Amino acid sequence: MSQKEFELLEKRIIAGHRGDGSLLVGIGDDAAVVSGDSSLNYSYTTDATIEGVHFKRRYFTVADIARKVVAVNFSDLAAMGAAPRYLLSSIIAPQRFSVGELIDAIANETQSYGAELIGGNLSQGETLAITATAIGTTPINSNLLLRSGAREGDLLYSTGPLGASSAGLRSFNSPEYQNPQMEWFHLNPKAKVHEGRCLREAGVRCAIDLSDGLVGDLRHIANRSGVRVVIENPPIRDGATLDDCLYGGEDYELIFAAPPALDIVEIFVQRDLAPPIRFGRIEDGSPHVVADGIELSRSGFEHIF
Repeated sequence: MSQKEFELLEKRIIAGHRGDGSLLVGIGDDAAVVSGDSSLNYSYTTDATIEGVHFKRRYFTVADIARKVVAVNFSDLAAMGAAPRYLLSSIIAPQRFSVGELIDAIANETQSYGAELIGGNLSQGETLAITATAIGTTPINSNLLLRSGAREGDLLYSTGPLGASSAGLRSFNSPEYQNPQMEWFHLNPKAKVHEGRCLREAGVRCAIDLSDGLVGDLRHIANRSGVRVVIENPPIRDGATLDDCLYGGEDYELIFAAPPALDIVEIFVQRDLAPPIRFGRIEDGSPHVVADGIELSRSGFEHIF
């Protein structure tokens, strides 16, 4: 059955917006309108999720696609310590694709984080592609979580073990390797929003979300902070390989650097969060990522243009 763009959108215009009243105009006008608040900083991020590049419909359901679209954007907010508030999504879809189902799935997934889908755009094309823009907030007087915030002597932590998503992708695409547990992790990314807020409120000043692989993302910290990053004990997920952990990407855990005086494990436990895993340290030196004294020069995932 064919679907007309404006009929699809009209059915999803919400009469009477939820939330705290800051959303003045939602879906249905030329732009969403959010009231200003002098007590808040607003964080904005955008990312694209494209069929054949970031997922394959052979093993991704519509709900799985929506879960990934929301997670990759809200994970960027989590790495800044921001609370997700709003999402806009632009969808390019081929004919006969169930666009309405995808819109509803994105809206539901957005709401699961306590945020709201407030608008977007629909277009037709040969390849399914979803671009989302996420908006989050932090208190105006709070510190910032930045890639440039690492200092000599800091300890490196991950909010969870790494490599499962990469192993899951390999399981989907390699007949000789089958691991349903790893496949589940690949299909179920979750932005570490509560962990990011915990880090910000604890006074941590350096964090990044794991999207492109541990080594590649640590290199961002090394370059932006002007420090040497030393991996001591890679936090490998059971069932994944060292290569998955170091270079696989798309785990969407948070990597952060914290001063030794900060008992970050205890702070997480007090908030009923899984304790972070210490795996390295920050040293003075040229901006490189090293393990066992050897510079790791290989990169993780990177688009080549």
